Amino acid sequence: MANKLVVECPSADLKEAAHFKKMSSVWWDLKGEYHGQYLYDSNVVPYMVEEIINSGLLDIKYAESEKPFTGLKILEVGCGGGIMCEMLSKYGGDITGIDINSYVLEVAKEHLKSADPKITNINYILQSAEEHCLSNAEKYDLVVLNTVIQHVVEKDVLLKSCVRCLKPGGSIFISGFSQTWIAWFLLEILAEWWGTLPKGNSEWRKFISIGDLENMMKWYKCKLIASKGIYHNLFTDTWTMGRCHSMSYAARFVKQE
Repeated sequence: MANKLVVECPSADLKEAAHFKKMSSVWWDLKGEYHGQYLYDSNVVPYMVEEIINSGLLDIKYAESEKPFTGLKILEVGCGGGIMCEMLSKYGGDITGIDINSYVLEVAKEHLKSADPKITNINYILQSAEEHCLSNAEKYDLVVLNTVIQHVVEKDVLLKSCVRCLKPGGSIFISGFSQTWIAWFLLEILAEWWGTLPKGNSEWRKFISIGDLENMMKWYKCKLIASKGIYHNLFTDTWTMGRCHSMSYAARFVKQE
């Protein structure tokens, strides 16, 4: 394991990195402090798959198969311990997961070794999006930025790098927490107090609402195609997709050709 906590990049937040280092030991514990990420991703992935199937990105030979993503090059930026990458892997495609945190990336690599041996389409790299895009410009059909944007201060730097990795006509999926009073109260105050989200997991000042994100993505010639809200029920500790974006959301943008 690398001695350094994170690789250097403009969008890195050392306070956030230290928090996720702490979370690395419980990343895949479905009853542990970080179990909410698994529950969240379990809602986002089916929606993402549905959107990509309807996007026109897929090879017609595989669109209705068990592995519809076959032939796609997929990048997850900020892959953490690999939950999303492993969930996506069963749909096919060549998946690259990058993260700047050496501790959580080691978790992803170790978990992959003990996972289904049929999973052979994931490659993990300790690297920032800013560095990755320099040698991988317009390489990917699909870029995923899942619950990362709300942990970053320099959002414009990160988004620009992600879009640079994307082929013209490709899709970028972004999920995050909305900068609303509802999200602040329910996700940062109540959920952390109740224990359904880890303490110190969120900082409301870094949240970004879907409208502001859409405006930023226009700078990089990306158009919002579809989005859904994601709601957390504190009492049942479940996440549900719906119309309301006031708490959280998942959105698909397309890079204009």
